Amino acid sequence: MAIESLAGELLGRHPGHACGPPTLNLGTIRGGAGVNLVPGSAVLEIERRVLPGECPLEARAEVMRRIASACGGARVEHDEPFLESAGLADGTAAPAAAPWVAALERGARRQGAVAARAAARYGTNASVFAAAGVPSVVFGPGSIAQAHTADEWIDVAEVGKAAAILAALVTGG
Repeated sequence: MAIESLAGELLGRHPGHACGPPTLNLGTIRGGAGVNLVPGSAVLEIERRVLPGECPLEARAEVMRRIASACGGARVEHDEPFLESAGLADGTAAPAAAPWVAALERGARRQGAVAARAAARYGTNASVFAAAGVPSVVFGPGSIAQAHTADEWIDVAEVGKAAAILAALVTGG
């Protein structure tokens, strides 16, 4: 109930953010050895997605406090996060990446592609690179709506166009 309650509260935070609200998901539950036995322990794996600008450590601490308050005196252990990412800020918030964004937009227009900046509600390695001080943007052909689906596909012509845009970016052309 504590996790469900916090997940509901998060949906009301930052409603106007381009990425939508932060989310909380109880993804896996493991425990027990048989239906007629009280389990000695249970393992919950929780994902708390943060928005750019939110602090992952504070978000994690909030989840841990909620769990602790709901568990009374039960022993609760927390593993280190699988991934701790603050998200990737846009070009305004990450000025080091702004020249790359502008160059990609110019290259896309030269190739006849639509150049659009958009918020992404999915994870990429770019946020990890940016956190390490590497200016990063997310760019690529196709549609995220088609990615990671049972019928995933991409138009080969879009791959060629993206390659030409990247080649122009690298060569300054």
